[in-house]
Amino acid sequence: MIPHNPKRWSSAAARRLRQLAGNASSVDAAVLQIVEQLLKGVVCPPTDLDAILPRLQVVEHEARDDLAASGALIRVGDKFKIVYSTLLPKSRKRWTIAHELGHALFETTGRSPPRRGRELERLCDMIAAELLLPRALFTSRIQENVSLNQILKLADVFQTSVSATAIRCAELCGVSVFETEVGNLRWGYGVVRKSSHLASLGELAVVVRSALDSEQGSEEVDLQVGNHRRRCLVEWKRVGSERRRIFMVRHAP
Repeated sequence: MIPHNPKRWSSAAARRLRQLAGNASSVDAAVLQIVEQLLKGVVCPPTDLDAILPRLQVVEHEARDDLAASGALIRVGDKFKIVYSTLLPKSRKRWTIAHELGHALFETTGRSPPRRGRELERLCDMIAAELLLPRALFTSRIQENVSLNQILKLADVFQTSVSATAIRCAELCGVSVFETEVGNLRWGYGVVRKSSHLASLGELAVVVRSALDSEQGSEEVDLQVGNHRRRCLVEWKRVGSERRRIFMVRHAP
């Protein structure tokens, strides 16, 4: 899942999406409106993706062992088929199907639909997130002070990956999330980005290093957020291998 910058959209794909939503005021509003229509009558959580296929002229999805990428949308006559790698775990498979449904949506928008570009991929990720983790339903299940344990439970309920669920929480709840492997950043959303240098984050860098010695934990730190220093609660938990940790940062109570 690619975290997006809501302030800058310049591609033909972004313009096409807004037009499809009746010239919506923003790309975010367009995604929300379009996916809301697609989800009408669809069981969720977890989202019944098979129920959405025919609404976007997709006849089926299937696993393939000859794909170089995680997934693709293939034209079959005047309709489409989604294929995905046999190596994908269940949550990644669902994300891939949802992402390719985003591409199928663009294919239904008229002549010369956008088929390439960084912004197009970001838009398809936004559509996938809204399909799998619908904003209103997702936020209704989040407690006031979201925790990592709650993120793990939500990932299980919505059948999404921990990283996708954590990023969705960050987008909608104002927390920050990131993941490390042997102390190196794998991805980040919020105060810590993938391009961040942990050594420049003061107390937070110390917490990241010490987290390798425990399965899970939490600690309060003073963190520079913009022009202000804030007291923040940092939670971490091991995910996957022994060397990986996911972190969540929010204002301390």
